[in-house]
Amino acid sequence: MKNESGLSAMSNMSLGFIPVIIAMLLSEFIAADMAVYIGAAIGVSFTLLYYFMHKPPALHFISLSSTIILTAFSIIAFVMGSQNEWPQHLLPLTLEMAIILPLLLLFLNRKRYSTRSYKNKDAQGLREQVRVTTFTLSCIRIFFGLITIHFAFITIGLIFTRSLDNSYMWFMLHIAPLLVFVFSIIIGQIEIRILRDVKAPEFVPVITPEGEVIGKVDKNLAEEYKNEHMNPIIRIAVVSHDMLFLAKRSMQRVIDKGKTDTPLETYLLFKEDINSGVERLLKEVFPQDWEGLKPEFSIKYKFKNEETDRIVYLFILDLGTEDKILCDPKFDGGKLWTFQQIEFNLDQNYFSEMFENEYDHLKLIIETRGIYRES
Repeated sequence: MKNESGLSAMSNMSLGFIPVIIAMLLSEFIAADMAVYIGAAIGVSFTLLYYFMHKPPALHFISLSSTIILTAFSIIAFVMGSQNEWPQHLLPLTLEMAIILPLLLLFLNRKRYSTRSYKNKDAQGLREQVRVTTFTLSCIRIFFGLITIHFAFITIGLIFTRSLDNSYMWFMLHIAPLLVFVFSIIIGQIEIRILRDVKAPEFVPVITPEGEVIGKVDKNLAEEYKNEHMNPIIRIAVVSHDMLFLAKRSMQRVIDKGKTDTPLETYLLFKEDINSGVERLLKEVFPQDWEGLKPEFSIKYKFKNEETDRIVYLFILDLGTEDKILCDPKFDGGKLWTFQQIEFNLDQNYFSEMFENEYDHLKLIIETRGIYRES
């Protein structure tokens, strides 16, 4: 697959910490109130430039958080009057602790934040929103990890030195906060570089109920947010000896985890036609034998419940009596089922909901084929 990630340095959302870093550095050379004034001004400029220059416009949440915190500090400094020192000379540590709150609030509400971000129906808009949202949350995770390490070293220092008046604690309170933000940017940039060089994300199309493609979304996010978008699914029912081959669904599936179902299912990827999607699925499941397998299209239908919203393309793969490829341990609990066995377990919360919806159609097709084969 062609790499379409288009990742650049501006994908590193940790760059939004730059105004905080500048304020911290300046506070070591000029009055703290002037440092936060300058940092706030840079933050406002950075946030507005990112929003209006980004195509489509996008809000840089980390930059906005940094700007809000610096602006709040500027107001406090202005009300208090010109000060040469921040309380206890701890502006770097105070900034570090203050910026935790907005980032924590976002992280705790990350699902709502992501869902609202993906309302854009334009394909390019969806791609950019996925990128901004994904890397914002990733950078916040990195920042929290570094914060945890920093606070652990402060705690260790207090336990062993029992004093703030030593070189170790001076480093922890003045220099280490700056390093937390700097390393957040460095690690974020390494992540961007790795993703850019290794693999582009896979996208699935976002479609209307009529099947028109109106955008795309990262495959992992499509699985996480389930019914926020309508996505196309390919399913292949496997038949042998006029029986259906069924197995347990993976526990990583979006819906009906662990229930019995046809084991061949996949998202149709963005810009992938149906036949290519079927071929890709067969290669993944039967890497040695896929070329001789010829599934036939059966029906297209809409499926929606509280967990997912999808259009399903159902194919039937009739193996006849050549069913050796089904003897594979990857099919958890896989076996051939007669119609009588299936009907005994219908409506017992044993099979997946999609399979139960498809069963009458599949039974009719298989029985009709059997009749024509005998005549």
